[in-house]
Amino acid sequence: MTVYKKTVHFSRLSARVAELVDALDLGSSGLAVGVRVPPLAPLNFIRIDMETSVNEISELKKELLVKIPGDEVNTRHAEIINIMASRLNIKGFRKGKVPKDIARRYVKTSAEEQLLLDLLKDSMEDAMKEAGVEMSDFRRIGFYIKPINEDGSFEYRIQVQLYPEVDPEKYLGIAVSIEEPAEITPEDLDARMEDLRKEALEPQEKDGVIEIGDLVNLTYSRYEDGKDEPLLENFSTALRVEEDKDLLIKGFKDALLGLKKEDTFDVTGQGTVGKDVKTYRLTGKVDKVSALVAPDLDDELARKFGAENLDDLKEKVRKAMDEERDARRKALIEEEVRKQLADLIPMEDDRTIMEETFAEMDADTFQDNEFFEDPENLARMAKMIREEAIFMAIATKENIEVTEEDIEQEMQTIAAMSGQPLPYVRAQNRSKIEDGSLPAQVKQKKVMDLLVRYAKVNEEVKKKAEPKAKKAKDDTDKAETKSERTVADPNKEGDQ
Repeated sequence: MTVYKKTVHFSRLSARVAELVDALDLGSSGLAVGVRVPPLAPLNFIRIDMETSVNEISELKKELLVKIPGDEVNTRHAEIINIMASRLNIKGFRKGKVPKDIARRYVKTSAEEQLLLDLLKDSMEDAMKEAGVEMSDFRRIGFYIKPINEDGSFEYRIQVQLYPEVDPEKYLGIAVSIEEPAEITPEDLDARMEDLRKEALEPQEKDGVIEIGDLVNLTYSRYEDGKDEPLLENFSTALRVEEDKDLLIKGFKDALLGLKKEDTFDVTGQGTVGKDVKTYRLTGKVDKVSALVAPDLDDELARKFGAENLDDLKEKVRKAMDEERDARRKALIEEEVRKQLADLIPMEDDRTIMEETFAEMDADTFQDNEFFEDPENLARMAKMIREEAIFMAIATKENIEVTEEDIEQEMQTIAAMSGQPLPYVRAQNRSKIEDGSLPAQVKQKKVMDLLVRYAKVNEEVKKKAEPKAKKAKDDTDKAETKSERTVADPNKEGDQ
C-alpha cells in the first residue's frame, strides 16, 4: 500500500499553481534541512512525462494520482544540482570552483526541495486538465506527497472539491427590500460640524481650581509603598481629568480636584505597572491648570482640518456624510443579497458540509468538538462555505479576474481606512497577496459589486424620528386646531 505524507490542505478563492506549490511545507516530507541555497527560477522544461489516474469520489470531489518516472526525476535533479553548485559560495573556494562532491553535499537538501517544487509546478496543471479539472474550478485542495521512491520515481495525489454550478438567471436581478437610509439634512450637517469643533479642543490656562475636563500639567515622583528610593523621579506629564477614569493610581484624581497651580500633593493608592498591581505613593506639584475650550467654527478651524475655509470644510463634510449614507445603503443591499444566496444552490445539510470541509480532522475529534456541536456555529460556518462556493462559481461564470490594479486599489483603500502609509500596508499584506487570500477577498468584493449592481432594490423611505419636545408640541397644536374646527362648525357632519 502506498503511503503519502500530507503537506498542505487549504481553501482559496483565487489559487494559482505557483502559489499552491510554494505553500507546500516540503520539510515535513521527511527531508532534512541543511545549508540553505537561494532558490532557482523554475527551469524551462517543455513538458513532463507522467502517469495519471482519476478517482471520482463524489460528484464534487475528485482524487488525482500522479506518478513521474525515475528518468525524468533524475534528469531534472542533476540539472538543479549542477546549477546550484555553480552558484555556491564556500569559504576557501572561488565561486564556481567548489569540487562537485563537496558542492553536492552542501546543496543536497535545497536541491531536493527545488526538485519537488519544479516537478509539482510542471505537472500539476496538466494532470488536473487531464482529469477535466480547471485550476479555477475547485474550492478546496489537498496535497499528499511522499519522498522520492527508491527507483527514483516521484508520486503524489491531489484531492479537489469542486464548486457546484450556479444558474446565472438566479443570481442576477435578486429582488431585495431595504429601509432607505435617511437623507442628510442641514441639521445633520450642523451636528457633524459641532462634533468637529469639539474634537479641536484647545487648552487655555486658568487660575482656578482643577475641575473635571481640565488638562493638568504636573511633576511627580513615584515610590513603591514603604520604600524611600523613587521608582520614577521628577517626571513631568500632562493628564486630562475625566469623570469615569482613574489617573495613575486609585484616589489620585479625587486628590487633584480642587487643587490649583503650585499646590503640592502626596497620595497613596493602588496602581498597575506592567502586570503588577501594587500600592504606590505619588508626591509632586501642579505646574499648570488649563481648561479645554472648543474653538469658534471659522476659517481658522477649517484650515486645521485641511480645508481652505469654513465653506470648503462644510462641503467636504457633506460629501463625506453622503458617502457614508451610500455605504450604509450598499451594506443593507449586500446583507439582503447574502441572505438569499444560500437558497440559490442545493447543497448538503450543514453537518455534511462541515464534515466534508473538515475531512482531514480526526473523526472522533470532530464529533467531540463542542464548537461544531453548537447548531448556531455549525450553521454560521456552513453559510460561509455555501457563500464561498457561490461566489467562486459566479466569478467563473462572469469571467471575473483580479488584476494588479485591483490589488493596488485595495492597498490604497486599506491605507486610507487604517491611516497607515501605503508602503507599510503593501509590506504588511505581501504574504496575503502571495498566498492568494487577499486576491480572494478582492474577488469576493467584485462579485458582490456585480450582484448589487443588478439587484432589484425596493426601498422604503426611512423617516427621521422627531425630537420628543417638538412632537409633543405638534400633537398639542393639532389637537387645538381640531377643537377649534369643531367649535366653529358643530353641525358640519350633519350638513353633509
